[in-house]
Order: sequence, then C-alpha cells, then structure tokens
Amino acid sequence: LRYADIMLIRAEALIELNENLEEARTLINEIRTRAGIPAYEGTYSQDEMRGMIRHERKIELAWECNRYFDVRRWFTAHGPDGEFNHDEYGLDMSRGTGATDPAFFTLTKVANKRFDIQHYFLPIKSSEIMLNTQLVQAPYY
Repeated sequence: LRYADIMLIRAEALIELNENLEEARTLINEIRTRAGIPAYEGTYSQDEMRGMIRHERKIELAWECNRYFDVRRWFTAHGPDGEFNHDEYGLDMSRGTGATDPAFFTLTKVANKRFDIQHYFLPIKSSEIMLNTQLVQAPYY
C-alpha cells in the first residue's frame, strides 16, 4: 500500500459521498504534480471527478494488481462495453521463419474474454446449501 493509493482512496471516497470535491481535486493534483503532470484546474461535476479518479488510479497504480479489484468495485466490468469484455490478441507463432520475420508479427485473435454480471459473485456449493438451509444461493446461479 503506497501513500498515493491512500490519497486516491480518500479522493474516491470524497467524490462518491459528494462531500468535498475541491479536496478530492487537491489530492489528485498532489499526485499529478509529483509526477510532473499538469494539475486539474477549475470546477468539475461529480461524474467528471469520478472519471478523473478512475483514470488516475489506472495510471498511478499500473502493475500493482489493483485494476481488477477497482473495476469490480466500480461495477464496470460486465456488459457489452465492460472493461473486461474484449478480445485478446497475440502474435501468430506458426507464421514466418523466426522472431525477426515480419510475418511473425501478424496479430491473431487468441480468446474472447467475457465477464458477465454473475461473475461478480461465486456460487455457493450445493452441498453447503444442503447443510445449512438458511443459506441462499448467490444471485444469477
């Protein structure tokens, strides 16, 4: 956990509570100035600030294993434009004679990634539900 992460969490909380957007902007700008990026000027709506904080978390915390949990917390992973719904591409290893051959660098569709609304929850094993009749199965299962 880095100090920048703590500041971004606080800024996100202030934005979601719609309490003090000015303080949230100050926290975001502190991180941006440290990185040598121009600060945000002016006033912004709650939705604009939400987009700004999501962008800052995406950039500042890249490669720190936060993105998966952030996107799930924001509930933006599913749907046709969901952040986890996209095709995966790779290089075609069967083309070309080696790694320097331009034919090797042909993009090939590797997988269709899907994240549906039920993927936010894990199903409860039916044996557990049979043991405890008070348990209710997770939604969409």
